[in-house]
Amino acid sequence: MPVIGVPCGNFNVLVAYFDTPNNTKLLQKNNFITEEQRRKFSNNLEIGLSELFETYTKENIFSSLGEFIPKDVSIDFKIRVLNKNNNEELVKINYNNDDIETTYDSTISDFDNYDVILFIQDLNGIAGLGVSRWPLKHPTFNQDFPIIFLLDPEWISPGLFYNEMFRRNVPVRLAEYEWGKELIVNEGGTIYDRTPILNPRTMKDVKEQMQLLSIVLNGWYDIDEDGISDCLDPEIMATPDNVDADLIPDSLDPDLNVDNSPFFWKHR
Repeated sequence: MPVIGVPCGNFNVLVAYFDTPNNTKLLQKNNFITEEQRRKFSNNLEIGLSELFETYTKENIFSSLGEFIPKDVSIDFKIRVLNKNNNEELVKINYNNDDIETTYDSTISDFDNYDVILFIQDLNGIAGLGVSRWPLKHPTFNQDFPIIFLLDPEWISPGLFYNEMFRRNVPVRLAEYEWGKELIVNEGGTIYDRTPILNPRTMKDVKEQMQLLSIVLNGWYDIDEDGISDCLDPEIMATPDNVDADLIPDSLDPDLNVDNSPFFWKHR
């Protein structure tokens, strides 16, 4: 998985907005943006975007997590307006047998100064694409290129920012989990998939705990309740709810004999 890998700390995010008539139209259609903010875009796009992302506070970004807003995460935004159509126009890749020559546009020569690059461009009806290595046509296993993610101007919001940068930065369920018997229900005219997701160790449905799993895998939980977020904790102590002293609560743990700790974490 092309993941960010660093779950805690301060993230320096460059917001690269592609200034095209279509992106402007999509931005104006965004229902998560106020009329006052739309007027500011018309006066000065860069200032308007800067003021918009000032509203992307930690409380707004992580509002869906309720009490689990990560205390050891902060985000600083810098805005850049680019006179290009999309991110593909910022890089040229030449393949010569085993050699790959990459040439970047001069406007983005400082990409390495940022932890994550957010491209805002028309995604043809898709809200976001999750984190990836950039350039997108380059092999994702190359660790020398920056982490990026893309959001459509019509759908950018604090909640979507969280979903694409953090929730989709980790697995949505553990590989050991099993699907139960398919259950599709009609509730008030709306079709829902209620198919259970089973922990093979307990054979209990863990579907309603998937948000907790995301918090755990990002390291924002404090599983041994010692006041230290797990991604910063040098030693996890065993508790009645976590007898194997790993990072997965027993209710979600598929194997109490295995150290189920995220293998993709890195530390600054």
